[in-house]
Amino acid sequence: MNAMLSRKEFLRDTVFVAAGLAFLPRSLFGETTSEEKGFDFIIVGGGASGVIAAQRLVEAGKKVLLIEAGGPTSKRVGGNDYPSYITDQSQTIFDIPGEYGNIAWQAKGDKYKLKETPFTYQGMGYGGNSQFNGMLFQMAPAYDFDKNWPVGWKSGDIRAYGERIQSKMHISGTPSVDGKHYLNLAADAVHAVYAANGFAAKDTSFLGGLGERYFSYPTVVSKDGTRGGPVEAYLTSIVGENGESKVPNFTIFRQCKVEKILFDDNQRNKAVGVSLTRRKNLQDSNASGEKTTEVALLKNGGRVIMAAGALITPRLLMLSGIGPQSRRNEILGANSPVQFHVNNENIGVRLFDHVGAMVSVEFTGNNTFQSYDYARYQDHADDIQKFITSKTGPYTQFGPVSVAHEVSGPEAEGQPNIEYFVNHIGVGGYGTSYNTKKDFSVYAMHMRPRARELLRLDANGFVQYPSVYLTNNDDLTEIAKSIQHLVRMLKTNPNFKIKMGPGGVSHPGLNVENLNDVKGYVSSWNPFKTPEGSDVHYTRLIMNHWGGTCPVGSAVNAATLVVEGTANIHVIDASLIPAPLSAHPVATIMAVAEKASDILVALSGGKTNKNFLNPGEVLSAGQSITSLDGKTILKFQVDGNFVVYYQGRATWSTGTSNRSATKATLQVDGNLVVYTADNRAVWASGTYGNAGTRLVLNDDSSLVILKGAQTLWTAPSKH
Repeated sequence: MNAMLSRKEFLRDTVFVAAGLAFLPRSLFGETTSEEKGFDFIIVGGGASGVIAAQRLVEAGKKVLLIEAGGPTSKRVGGNDYPSYITDQSQTIFDIPGEYGNIAWQAKGDKYKLKETPFTYQGMGYGGNSQFNGMLFQMAPAYDFDKNWPVGWKSGDIRAYGERIQSKMHISGTPSVDGKHYLNLAADAVHAVYAANGFAAKDTSFLGGLGERYFSYPTVVSKDGTRGGPVEAYLTSIVGENGESKVPNFTIFRQCKVEKILFDDNQRNKAVGVSLTRRKNLQDSNASGEKTTEVALLKNGGRVIMAAGALITPRLLMLSGIGPQSRRNEILGANSPVQFHVNNENIGVRLFDHVGAMVSVEFTGNNTFQSYDYARYQDHADDIQKFITSKTGPYTQFGPVSVAHEVSGPEAEGQPNIEYFVNHIGVGGYGTSYNTKKDFSVYAMHMRPRARELLRLDANGFVQYPSVYLTNNDDLTEIAKSIQHLVRMLKTNPNFKIKMGPGGVSHPGLNVENLNDVKGYVSSWNPFKTPEGSDVHYTRLIMNHWGGTCPVGSAVNAATLVVEGTANIHVIDASLIPAPLSAHPVATIMAVAEKASDILVALSGGKTNKNFLNPGEVLSAGQSITSLDGKTILKFQVDGNFVVYYQGRATWSTGTSNRSATKATLQVDGNLVVYTADNRAVWASGTYGNAGTRLVLNDDSSLVILKGAQTLWTAPSKH
């Protein structure tokens, strides 16, 4: 290629890229790349991790390109897929929690399904799976980080980032604006059973230290009765309601799929850009010319950030020539033209997912419980009107109405590894010939399964189904015992008629007291064929909580998040998670993305703000912490006063000026104290007796002491 080609000409030369050239000549760029030719960061994937990193890097002044396979989702960022009852076009299906179960695997969600993972539902669109899931917020416990994560990623390193996420989003077990929990008849009855069996009611937003058995209403991310999460909390600051960038240093490519990473021909582990296909429609277009191939280039010193998820990130790395050489033929097939020019033996070799099975329950007796199917709009006119007018009622909730955790036995080491969750509808549908209108379903999920699998690609480069469901005998035994225990507990309520499988007709002769019978039930491969002719899956359930494909500390450098063997390719998504979490993963994924953003900003010469104090940390004269947005400062002044400043204006202080104070410390007992040089306290927050707290300075200029999700103390300093 002529070195004098302009970037516009280069981008137009699709034959060059389509020919499969993966290494670009240095002469194309010169020793330095001009501003208009490239980006500081190219982020591949606009899911939770990519959105958070994009906002943070743009905020740090970097020139950022975000490439997303889908398009706008929420109304807040240009979405326009409205349910029929939203006549004023104020919310899309992605904004309404009650629509959660009506998208994935349903007809209205078909156009958003990523075709490269045909065995499961991966959603395309701004926010990725955080716009398709139930946004259950469970920050993983210290046990997981301290046992499985490398140095720099232990619980003491990551908790602050979970709290940072919490400070930016509304986390609640009652997302309805009126503060009530709806559809709770089955949940409350099940909770009574749990309580009688030694479970305790707990706040499950931050797990760990809660005991061996506990339950709660699901803690979710919401915003004024609508879906909250990274789109609402991060993306809206850089993307407008037209779906396009609203800041000069940010570009978003929508309906574009990255095909491979491009490398320098002289330094073949250094990325210089990516090739991508741009589509007119959400799904791949036909041969009529509605799909074009382009490239996007990095500046000299730029970085590619992989945030496409635990299935697509390793897939793209492999198709770009990065992977385990010793297992290439298993992954790609012997006849694949792709060769691994960067050998990384830890990519794609330890794929995992949470797995589960379920039981159906008919709620008999004198009660008003009825199954609730969000898709039956005709049955819920009053509830829909409540949502439209006041953002209250069932449509402000995502679906599951109860969660409970317990240990399976001594092998769990005291940290719960089984979750039970309740859906207010029988498996497979409402009022069908095998379900009554009083059926609900209870699921048992193994949160720390041992099974690991190799990520394999077919001849089209699509991810093949990984055999991770109960392939380990210990996992099989533990999930079977959990189903046994669940059924035994539920049977103590005389109004609960237990039905193993859909409508009780799939396994009429099953003896739940026979462990081998239950093992056969939970490992059964064939779905139940309904009288209506549809397949209903009640076991062999994968939960779409994938991880382990680029584990931090082995495949990816723990300090820089650079893919080992490469110079400037980073991973920041669920691929990093080295072992299954004892929690739903989205909260941890977002916290990891926040920490990753700090790392990336620092590597690029930017400054990251520290907005918290850990127990035992001290601020002395002249020292300060700063809110994440940089507008608020908490400073210990040389005159001894401890002051919050918002944009230069004092909004709160301890009033300790000229009292010989020399430092402020958050003590290990949870008390924030201002001391003199001779250790005489002159001011205190009065929050002693609370180990494990943290002092946080929020973007709204409030100063708070938190213990998990609980606010112990607040300084009245909001501007």
